Amino acid sequence: MKVYAETCPHYLLLDDSAYNQEFNEASKFVLSPPLRKITDKNALWKAIKINVIQTIGTDHCSFNLIGQKDLGKNDFTKIANGAGGVEHRLSLLYTYGVCKIKFR
Repeated sequence: MKVYAETCPHYLLLDDSAYNQEFNEASKFVLSPPLRKITDKNALWKAIKINVIQTIGTDHCSFNLIGQKDLGKNDFTKIANGAGGVEHRLSLLYTYGVCKIKFR
């Protein structure tokens, strides 16, 4: 059976150090699955290069920081889970994938 794999730009460009900030900044990066280590990010780039990952989607799910993400300030379980990704996906992949030689 043929299997296809996908990742999203935020997993290629960000890592879990994004959570080492004040709540208003760190809450922007609450998504599922959560951001991982730099080594995981590098492994995703390699998997794209050798065609283990064939698709880069977005799972676009944008939320306002005020009125949605901030609902979890005192209760982590209430943070709106997700991030935007549609608008800048292609330019980010071109800049960090093609121009930085990740895809070559």
